[in-house]
Amino acid sequence: MFFYVTKPGPNMKRYRHKYLVYLYIIWFVFSLSAIKVLADQKGTGNQSIHIVWAEPSDHEYAIFYSSNNKGEWSRPVKLSDNDKLNVTPAITVDPTGIDWVVWSSLEGSQIYLYYQRFRDNAWDRETKIDTGLSSNTSPTLLVDRLGIVWLAWAGNNGQNDEIFFSRWINGAFETPIQITYNSVPDILPVLSMDKINSMPRIDWLQFCDSDNCAYYSQWTGNAWSEPSPVNTDENMVGNATVSALQEKKIQIPSFVKTPQSVSVHIDGDSIQSRPLRLVPR
Repeated sequence: MFFYVTKPGPNMKRYRHKYLVYLYIIWFVFSLSAIKVLADQKGTGNQSIHIVWAEPSDHEYAIFYSSNNKGEWSRPVKLSDNDKLNVTPAITVDPTGIDWVVWSSLEGSQIYLYYQRFRDNAWDRETKIDTGLSSNTSPTLLVDRLGIVWLAWAGNNGQNDEIFFSRWINGAFETPIQITYNSVPDILPVLSMDKINSMPRIDWLQFCDSDNCAYYSQWTGNAWSEPSPVNTDENMVGNATVSALQEKKIQIPSFVKTPQSVSVHIDGDSIQSRPLRLVPR
């Protein structure tokens, strides 16, 4: 069960969609405060740790990648290859060792999704994902027990955000499928693998009353269950992320200028791409 710290605020309902989009981007760029994780950078053991983040580069906001193997961080690699505002990256690694990274890119009045893979000891070129939507934000990634890559995000065509998902099938992401249907915004999804039934689960925030309520849905084998509220007042995702980093003795490297934008992949973690923007500040 997850409860998100990052909230767009009680006045969300008053804004038209285009203003919500710009407020979201502004919030991301200017709320990148430092994360304090008391840990030993040399203590990652034999597990492989992968991180992606967004930070200014020349005249753009770019996506970067680094990994930690046996306590040493690799040199940062710039992934995005455009002059747009690239934000909120997610990362996972499939059973064959291929890294998958997806992020949002603001291009004029549109927000697109891009993906990139590391395979055969090299990064592919970035590729735009055709979702058919004008806004695509906060992507989240998961690889299931069969090795299939799952992608979820908040998207819309000028109305309120809804939650969508897609899977990598036959060499491409399939046509997006909508999970939520309502008249209020659904945002900030996080995919995870249920430890009991080994099925994908998705959690997100939904506007309710003058606040935001946490909802979740469970994959049943051929469809998503009816969205249900998460009955908890605890910051489950944020606290679990801090605990995971401390348990593995992971510290975000000092060369990351915007640590709040980092997403972390830890081998064997049920949340395969942990967005640190959910960590309490």
